[in-house]
Amino acid sequence: MNITENVTRLAPMVSMAAFNGHAALLAVAGIFKLEWTSLLLVAFGLLAGPGAISIAMLFDGPVLERTAAALIAGLLATAALIVAAGLGPKILGFLDLRMLKFFGGIAMILIGLLIMEVKIPAKASVIVMFIGLVTAIIGGLLK
Repeated sequence: MNITENVTRLAPMVSMAAFNGHAALLAVAGIFKLEWTSLLLVAFGLLAGPGAISIAMLFDGPVLERTAAALIAGLLATAALIVAAGLGPKILGFLDLRMLKFFGGIAMILIGLLIMEVKIPAKASVIVMFIGLVTAIIGGLLK
């Protein structure tokens, strides 16, 4: 494997906090401040540093290639986290989070019922999440 393939495999794993909404929710809660020093320290120390290097050491190839892949993926993950923490609160401002939480809870219950093999349609949780997203957008625009 070369560096590009390793970075392609590693970057989504170490930047998951930016893509799944955690960074935006932390920023809305006031835990993330948009100050370069604190944001870079949190992002690089917790997200890109130890995690990227640990995962990269499991890849194939020379040590230098794996370390370079970890550093590049870490920088990409840090950039993604900064963007998510900066833009996330602005995007979440367009949503009614109470409705999103309500429908998310219903979807989780439906997923649990599917795991317990209760006879409900397999796409029910996806439909509920889509309805919840639409109502959250409408509710956010109306407030």
